[in-house]
Amino acid sequence: MILWWTKELELRLKSKRYIKIEITIILFLTLLLVLFWPDSTLNVKTFNISNLSLVNFTLQALIIFYLSSLIASGNLLAEKEFKIFDLVKYAPEKIWNIVLGKFLSVFSYILILVILLLPINILANYASSPFEIRIYYFTFLVLLDSLIFISFGILWSTIYNPTLNWTAHWLNYLLFLFLPFLIPILNPYLPLNNILWAGMAQRILSLDVVFEFSHFLTVFFSYLSLSSLLLFISQLKLKSWRKNNENFSRNK
Repeated sequence: MILWWTKELELRLKSKRYIKIEITIILFLTLLLVLFWPDSTLNVKTFNISNLSLVNFTLQALIIFYLSSLIASGNLLAEKEFKIFDLVKYAPEKIWNIVLGKFLSVFSYILILVILLLPINILANYASSPFEIRIYYFTFLVLLDSLIFISFGILWSTIYNPTLNWTAHWLNYLLFLFLPFLIPILNPYLPLNNILWAGMAQRILSLDVVFEFSHFLTVFFSYLSLSSLLLFISQLKLKSWRKNNENFSRNK
């Protein structure tokens, strides 16, 4: 039997809305690559950026993080067809399987999107000065960071009120972006620091970019633990929702 989440992933890959999003992202990043390419032969020397990886990686990560939360929370218009509440209400699957399946479905899509953007990242990395292969750092870290945004998004999808769901999604996204500036001591353990380090940044505004092996181990295991905790909380909320819905149906 085919796992249900693979069907959802298939529908997502075939969706015209998703294809438009993918094309838009590719065209946007390609345009930036051409405009800021550090080579005078393209006659855009005035606008060139020596460390093109930093710009490309950072913008791309912000887009991927946003999409991860947006898709998982069900706030993207195309996701209205795949609402997790419909699965909880009608599917005979266990709730944990539904939550885990939703996570795998969104993560698989983000993985495919990162693969699609790989040629742009390779070019940006190649054009950067000083040259250092950083593409594999970025690819691994952006996928690791996306775990948090996907897990939070699934948690927000358990909020049945659309306004509260949308608000939680945005607040969560903005909090992760600005938290390093609000509490600098947490910066080495937050997604933004990971991406900046992958782009060879040393400092951004008032923050020092710090990334060491000890930090990586902490980030890796804490992200996995936090992601698991968020999915577990989502399961509990959906269990409660299903139970209340069943009680309501009996009393009707």
